[in-house]
Amino acid sequence: MQSEVKKRIVSLDVLKALAIMLIFFYHIVVDVYILNPMFNLKFFMDIVDTNWINLIMVAVALFVTISGITTYMRHKDTKWYDFYKNRFNKILIPFYIVYVMYFIIKSVTFHTYRFFGGVNRLNIIWTILGMDEYIKNYGVNTFSLGIGEWFLGCIIICYLLFPLLVNLYRKYKIFFLIIINIYIVLLCIFNNNLNPPIHMNILYQIYFFSMGIFIGEFYETIDSLRKRLNIYVIVFAIVFLILLYLQIFFNRYNIYINVIFLTIFIIYTFMSYFEHGFEKIKKVDLINKAFNFFTNISYEFFLIHHFVIYEISYLVGYKRLRGYEMLLYFIVAFLITILLSYIVKYIELFYKNSIKKLFKINLNIL
Repeated sequence: MQSEVKKRIVSLDVLKALAIMLIFFYHIVVDVYILNPMFNLKFFMDIVDTNWINLIMVAVALFVTISGITTYMRHKDTKWYDFYKNRFNKILIPFYIVYVMYFIIKSVTFHTYRFFGGVNRLNIIWTILGMDEYIKNYGVNTFSLGIGEWFLGCIIICYLLFPLLVNLYRKYKIFFLIIINIYIVLLCIFNNNLNPPIHMNILYQIYFFSMGIFIGEFYETIDSLRKRLNIYVIVFAIVFLILLYLQIFFNRYNIYINVIFLTIFIIYTFMSYFEHGFEKIKKVDLINKAFNFFTNISYEFFLIHHFVIYEISYLVGYKRLRGYEMLLYFIVAFLITILLSYIVKYIELFYKNSIKKLFKINLNIL
């Protein structure tokens, strides 16, 4: 079975961390605004959501694309059953732990059994699959607690399709790339009646995951040929600027196509120009330890952050927040999320070690 990447792409780890932090801050601002209409959201939304781009969509697209890159580089030769077993342990076990944790919190404070009133018991299957929040977009009542939101369902579907996508890419490389790029352009143009909305839809997100597979192989094959990667950065920049100019000229914007160009441009830029610099920075022991710590709990951080923000926002209530109070809010929410993420990671390791010991005992008995 294919092991972990021999050499981590530090620039992508940094980029993923930045994307998570942008989403984290966005959720803080939005949740505070929902509970506190006096809070001025306009200044922030003017930055992240414009006529031509939405930076939160870009952050999510970065996360999905990087997942495609790292998954390909780590598991391109892994047998499908070993891959699914690995994803179950990496994705669903943390989800179950966080779900139980939050279920207990809500049971103690808000009576969860009332929260789930009227939900068909058979729909627990969606929670077991980690897709309860995503499937709610199709009008299905589930036992969702909002953990992982719609994104978790999308990334799980991407992982389920990964062995198929790799086989298709390897057999029909050029044809595969042509088809998915024609497909995404058509989807971005004709998406008016799409449900869920395009940016929350697997039909859109699967493109970024597929491009991650292409970039993963591309990076491996030209690892010592940085000039070619630099050319890709320049080409993407020129094409994106021309595309943006045409949209401004005709006053017709397509945010979804712009998200695609900006996402891939950022990834190529980081891999091309920042990788060497980040590797140097990581040689500082304290920075390296802090970075590795956050990288190791980043998925748990993603699962936990929204319910921490929601609960703190609920406690804040209808109170006008000053600048320093907002900063304090951010720091407290961040530290609590880090602490809970570490606890979940510890429980995961305890579970994995227990399973290993149990498996050894059973083998000895046999």
